[in-house]
Amino acid sequence: MSAQPRYQPVIPGTYNGRVTIDGRPAPDGTPISAAIGGVIWAVTATRGGRYVMDIPQALPTSPPWFPKAGTVSFLTGEVRATESAAWNSGLTDLDLAFETGGREVRPLGKSKFTADFLRRVRGLYVDALRRFEQGRFAEVVSAAQEGLELAVKAIFIEAEVEFPKSHRIGEAKFEDRLRALRGGVERWNEPGGWEGTGLARVVFYAGFWAHGYTPAKYGSDTLEASPSELFGRPEATLALWHLAEAVGRLDELSRLK
Repeated sequence: MSAQPRYQPVIPGTYNGRVTIDGRPAPDGTPISAAIGGVIWAVTATRGGRYVMDIPQALPTSPPWFPKAGTVSFLTGEVRATESAAWNSGLTDLDLAFETGGREVRPLGKSKFTADFLRRVRGLYVDALRRFEQGRFAEVVSAAQEGLELAVKAIFIEAEVEFPKSHRIGEAKFEDRLRALRGGVERWNEPGGWEGTGLARVVFYAGFWAHGYTPAKYGSDTLEASPSELFGRPEATLALWHLAEAVGRLDELSRLK
């Protein structure tokens, strides 16, 4: 029996629509998560009473693998939407209605979903360590990049700020999102504020390694170089250090909230 591949390409499905909570438009920043089989594959926050998300947001390099089939359930906090949908790639318009029954809709940082992100980031770190020991340095960089991106997504969720849909987090068009992130963190982390969290380093690391996203997987046609020619032990070591710090910062963040 052949081993299941660690990376399974898939075209994400984009889901969007209106969101109501107890019959009223959801306030901005309401967390929305999408799960298949109990595993969270996408998270976002509402804006203007609407949501939009790609499912999956990122493909894992270690189990659980994305199933490419199944029913998508939508949640805000611990409250499940009345609607669900079969997963498919492409665009799906789906309005979501949540009936809380008096239950509090809590930020994702106080629910199991951010914990799920932390679990996945830790899993990627373990996977990266294993590949480092095997001398597969380009794959270490790839796993670290994915872990850093997931860590930053969790940070945005904790601050109740919509995550920018790009691998290049530092691009100019996302500067307003970064300002909003800083403001969101400062609101709940008094008196330490943004500077007291060290999260700026994690956001910087994610932006830095985003430039290696494609080369680490496919190499460079321009340079006529394979991934293994571009990334060796020094680069893999640096990527591991950065991912390890992200795990620590994310763990501290979950305790702060």
